[in-house]
Amino acid sequence: AEVSRGSFYNYFPSLPALYDGLAKQLMQEFAEITDVSAPSTLDTVTRVASTMRILMRLVVDFPMLGRFLTQIQWPNQNPDLDIFQNIVRDIQLGIKEGSFTNMPASIGANIAIGSLIGGIHTMLLKRPAKGFEDQVTNQVLIGLGIDAKSASKISQTSLSSRAPLPQTGILGKLAEMGVLAKK
Repeated sequence: AEVSRGSFYNYFPSLPALYDGLAKQLMQEFAEITDVSAPSTLDTVTRVASTMRILMRLVVDFPMLGRFLTQIQWPNQNPDLDIFQNIVRDIQLGIKEGSFTNMPASIGANIAIGSLIGGIHTMLLKRPAKGFEDQVTNQVLIGLGIDAKSASKISQTSLSSRAPLPQTGILGKLAEMGVLAKK
């Protein structure tokens, strides 16, 4: 980073503080990509499914981001680090609308986010068969109370093209440096 150790500690009291700062910025950049790619005009169920599939494809296309994402503890005590806020919000909305089974929102979020993180781990270890992210999403939708036929259809719905990585911020800097080589 070409920053002296003294300057570094002016901004960050420790390496964990640096990690938290990087995580907060990256999570914001991830959220912007998924917000553009899974617009709020979609119905709640489709938006949850699309967000999960977009995130899984993004982090597998860019494994460094996937490894970083899987290192973030969830649920996190720092709400600023929560890339999953939009999924949690949509799970809560889906329960309120009656689209998902009436359950505590934390259980619905655990079903979705736990499966998402597990799916990303699997995809990073060895790229499974094409459509694995669709299969994970299908099972999440069933777990949230969507009937199997509808879940299958929603989890295979064509996605709009993923928004490009930003040219600014951390992701832009990493891309500029060639660190984010697409797999």
